[in-house]
Amino acid sequence: MRLVHKRTAPPTAINAAESILGGWIFDTLDFSALTILSEEFIWKLEDCAGVTNKADIQYHSPLYPHNHVEVYAEIVNASASSVEVKTVMKSRSIKSNIWDDIATATFHFSVINLSKNRTLVRIPKEVIDEFKR
Repeated sequence: MRLVHKRTAPPTAINAAESILGGWIFDTLDFSALTILSEEFIWKLEDCAGVTNKADIQYHSPLYPHNHVEVYAEIVNASASSVEVKTVMKSRSIKSNIWDDIATATFHFSVINLSKNRTLVRIPKEVIDEFKR
C-alpha cells in the first residue's frame, strides 16, 4: 500500500459525540481510492474517468478533530469492467506517535468516457496485463 493522502481532521466536521462524521471519513477514503486509480491506471486511457460503483467500509475506531490522518491505498484487482481499490485510514493525536486504524474500505470503480456522454468503457486487455505485472 502507498500513502496517497495526508491531512489533519477538521474541527468543523463533528457529530454529537464530538468525533469526526462518518461521511467525512468515507469521502476521504473514496477520494484517496480515486487518486491512486487515476495516478496508476486511468491516465493510460484517453478522456476517461473512474466512477465509484460499489463501496464496502468498516469503521474501527473514532476519529477526533485535529488528529493527523493518513490514507494508504492500492489497486488489488482489475478486469475489463471494474477496478478494485483497497484503502486504510490511520490516525494519531498531535501528542502521540501511535497510529490507530480508523477505517478500511474496498471500492469498485467503473471507467467512463467523458467525451461520449459518459458511457461505460471496457478496460483494454493491454492495460490490465500491464497492471498485473
